Amino acid sequence: MEKPQTVDEAVIKILKDSFIGGQEELRTQLAELGHDVTQSTVSRSLKRIGAVRTYNENEEPTYSLPSDDSLPPVHSTIQNLVLGVDSNETMVVVYTKPGAASLLARHIDHHGEQCIATIAGDDMFLAVPKSIKKIKQTIDELKDLLGVEDL
Repeated sequence: MEKPQTVDEAVIKILKDSFIGGQEELRTQLAELGHDVTQSTVSRSLKRIGAVRTYNENEEPTYSLPSDDSLPPVHSTIQNLVLGVDSNETMVVVYTKPGAASLLARHIDHHGEQCIATIAGDDMFLAVPKSIKKIKQTIDELKDLLGVEDL
């Protein structure tokens, strides 16, 4: 097998070809490709290429690559990606920087308890509360999960 030129290229190839659950597993596969690197090098490479930790169909953690090159830089904090919010009696809309809505909606899907679902576009996502009677609690949870005080 031909060795990719850089660690980042090797990480991208590995993530495209297999499910990787942790950085140590990724480090081992990099070594098999001829890249003897530390865990901190792996971590920095994952950040540079925009890899995110998600869950596969078996609910196991795995790293994946962003599906869209327009995603915001990974050094952006969640708070910096949120532009505003609007709501009515039945749902909440969160406005984001372009390319960030899907990432933030996935974060809400995996960590939120008050939302039954999210639907993301490019620069906004719709958060549907489990109960319309708890819209205030849903908004409070969104504030907490997105790390913003005033939405």
